[in-house]
Amino acid sequence: MSARPAEPSCGTDLSDITRYLAGDNPAQSAHIETCAQCQDAIRSLQRLEDFTHQLAVADTEKADDPAWFHRLMSGLHLEGRPGRSIPYTDAGDADLAVTEGAVRALVRAAADTIDGALIGQCVFTGDVTTPGSPVEVNLSLAVIYGHPIQSIVHDVRTTVDQLLRRHTELVITDVNITVIDVIRESRADPSKTGTS
Repeated sequence: MSARPAEPSCGTDLSDITRYLAGDNPAQSAHIETCAQCQDAIRSLQRLEDFTHQLAVADTEKADDPAWFHRLMSGLHLEGRPGRSIPYTDAGDADLAVTEGAVRALVRAAADTIDGALIGQCVFTGDVTTPGSPVEVNLSLAVIYGHPIQSIVHDVRTTVDQLLRRHTELVITDVNITVIDVIRESRADPSKTGTS
């Protein structure tokens, strides 16, 4: 199974984005800086780098567990996809839609503002392509050790629900959150060098 994020739908090659991130300034730099698909790919690559760091510092027994590694790689594979198109019904004569991947990125960006929360997988359950259909949001969440789990879950649920109601026409019936890990801060922040 490959952990490589999906190629942006705009046609930019991931190798150009990788060179851009390395400061090589490819010919496509101006496009990459303004293209939503390229920016999503950049975020996916950055998350891949973060996850790679977590693998390097995770407990030996976790890193050696094939089931854990498979879940991690499956989540990365899902996050890199643009997914289904979510239409806007009040766009007038325009055929306007946003991709599921872009909405996942929006959810992640909002939830990442909550201190102590690290968002894992984000999955929309339901028919997001049909306006008015009920949709559930399913999030996996890691909490940094020392932060109150119930409070963080409440804040993430409220933030995500309000964000989706404000920026999409999705009919959100529930925001389900599963806390999958409690992480010591040195594992969550690559800049910290203390032992966990």
